[in-house]
Amino acid sequence: MILNGISNYKKLLAASGVAWLFDAMDVGILSFVIAALTSEWHLTESQVGMIGSISSLGMAVGAILFGALADRYNRKTILIISLLIFSIFNGISAFTTTYAAFVMIRFIVGCGLGGELPVASTLISESAPAHVRGRAVVLLESFWAGGWLISALISYFVIPSWGWRIAVFITSLAALYALVLRFSIREADSNHSFTPKARLALRLKIFGVVPMLKPR
Repeated sequence: MILNGISNYKKLLAASGVAWLFDAMDVGILSFVIAALTSEWHLTESQVGMIGSISSLGMAVGAILFGALADRYNRKTILIISLLIFSIFNGISAFTTTYAAFVMIRFIVGCGLGGELPVASTLISESAPAHVRGRAVVLLESFWAGGWLISALISYFVIPSWGWRIAVFITSLAALYALVLRFSIREADSNHSFTPKARLALRLKIFGVVPMLKPR
């Protein structure tokens, strides 16, 4: 097993943190490619705003849907499924040629993104010992900044030479990371130790920390 010799919650923290990093890359990349989309498709301000709004709506739907599924079934499985949805449809969005198609696909991407974030956070919170639980969640959230940094680098070096489609497609490589999650982590024995009220409070906290994207 990958990450042998490390406690289970630390394995989960590292693996889920990288998943968060990929999510942040997507949010960051989208904000950087908006200018290219506006130029290519001659978008109005309201159309640009719709891209961010539909992504946020998808995140909300994904959080509710996948959160409920994670409470009922295996959290690791739901985490992998949401990551696959997010990354595969992100790759598809790189090949869209119309604004309408891009917006529809961004909704699905948002669903995967919104499902992965709270499920990963709940998984970490339930796996970490009580005395380090808060620290573990904060460390998980710190991966978000790393994802934004990488997206900025991709945008700086890739978009000018290769275009926005390649930059967006790079974020779809997160699908390969699902294999790492499949074989590197196991779900905590305390999978459903939190009450539904406590899980809801945690998810609301996460969405208060993670900024919703609204491109300008």
